[in-house]
Amino acid sequence: MKSLRYSVLLLAWVLLISCGEKEPVKVGFTSWLSGPNSVLGIAGRDAVELAFDQVNEAGGINGRLVELVIKDDLGDAEQAVKGDRELIDAGCVAILGHMHSSMCIAALPQINEQKILMISPTASSDQLSGQDDYFFRIAPLASMEIEKLAKYAVDNLNLKNMVCVYDMSNQGYSERWNSDFNGELKKSGRSFIRSIPFNSVENPDYGKIAESIMSAEPDGLLLVANSISTALICQQLDKRDARIGLLSTGWANSDDFIQTGGPAVNGVTFAQARDLNSSGEKYRDFVDSFKESYNRAPDMASIYSYEAALVMIDLLKKTTDRDKLREELKSTGRFDGLQQDITFDAFGENRQEEYFYLQVRDGKLVTINP
Repeated sequence: MKSLRYSVLLLAWVLLISCGEKEPVKVGFTSWLSGPNSVLGIAGRDAVELAFDQVNEAGGINGRLVELVIKDDLGDAEQAVKGDRELIDAGCVAILGHMHSSMCIAALPQINEQKILMISPTASSDQLSGQDDYFFRIAPLASMEIEKLAKYAVDNLNLKNMVCVYDMSNQGYSERWNSDFNGELKKSGRSFIRSIPFNSVENPDYGKIAESIMSAEPDGLLLVANSISTALICQQLDKRDARIGLLSTGWANSDDFIQTGGPAVNGVTFAQARDLNSSGEKYRDFVDSFKESYNRAPDMASIYSYEAALVMIDLLKKTTDRDKLREELKSTGRFDGLQQDITFDAFGENRQEEYFYLQVRDGKLVTINP
């Protein structure tokens, strides 16, 4: 099916060129696309490509095709800034990305200086909030997810002696999870009994991490890491017959997490702003299209990224002028999402109160009602 889509897209290009139409509208996409932390970026790239393929197959934006220009930020701040500069120089009118909060934090000064709209599908760090700038995002603030997950830990699991393990490869995101989740626990007279930082790009010894967790004798664990690292830590804990409550973040919530972790990740719980099991027609159409194109189910990053592309497409239908896109987004404010409206506030935050609890059971993510 993917080859058929490209054939249709190629035909559309030929027809437009033969009719002397304008050049395509260029939109950049940038994320970590290689190495151990590439799962999030690949999911995002695939979803954005799907959305743009669909709009191009339908004739493009006012007769112009959308060309996606892709850069790999390598999870490196300097490379992120360099890649964004290359996208700007290539004539991109806006950028979708970065997927990791730390890369967005690094990119922000140049984005504002160059006055180019950036929409991140997944970056949720509160360090990026409260600024009237050129940065917008689809994922709600991490603080909202933290509040919901901490409430579940206290009210539903009654966890009193929790450990936090957090991956410093995405420092701007993971450090805030460690500190802010602990702050939520303190509201109930509790706190982390141990916090364990590590860096997933430095070939960590997951067995030693598991030993450090177990030696603290916790009743619960918060894992703030990518999908693979989170799964490998769960496997090491399973080998040690750990019987503790397991909580994780949207960063780990991908198909690779369950595939890698196997039975060891059963019981891991997430608090998410989208329901992977929604029966809504628009969402199910997206799921079917994604599966048809990539032979796998979409994950949370795929959902957010597709929605970011939908917002971008809606904006481009109104203007393809780079200098007007930000103000067009601010004046529109509300956009159609896959499951609910996407509403941006004055600072580019997607304010959403509804959350869903998802838990791994028998190798599947199911929606629970605690």
